Amino acid sequence: MEQKPTEQANQNTPAPTPLPPAPPQQPYYVGMVPAEAPSKNPGQAEGIIAIICAVISLLLIPILFGVVGILLGIKAKNKGHRTLGITAIVLSSVFMVIGIVLGVWANSRLPAAGSFVGVW
Repeated sequence: MEQKPTEQANQNTPAPTPLPPAPPQQPYYVGMVPAEAPSKNPGQAEGIIAIICAVISLLLIPILFGVVGILLGIKAKNKGHRTLGITAIVLSSVFMVIGIVLGVWANSRLPAAGSFVGVW
């Protein structure tokens, strides 16, 4: 009886070693920017900007800057800077009210020289 040469060759050759697993690859995003590294102090920037808006609301457009300061203070508080957020909320609220009162007082007490109201 004849043996098949393929069977004899298969018995003498060692089994192939498996390939090592491929290293993990970074995902490829089309049209997307990779995420930023997490910040050490999340909410700190919002809190500082909120306090700056609170101070500005004393003399310039108190309703606008006061509300922006309150909203940024809430955002800072929700991100983890509780003390800074609450401070910004309180300062924005108080300075907004003081800015409105100062604006009303200035409009009623100071002469309207050079304004459109004084011309009419």
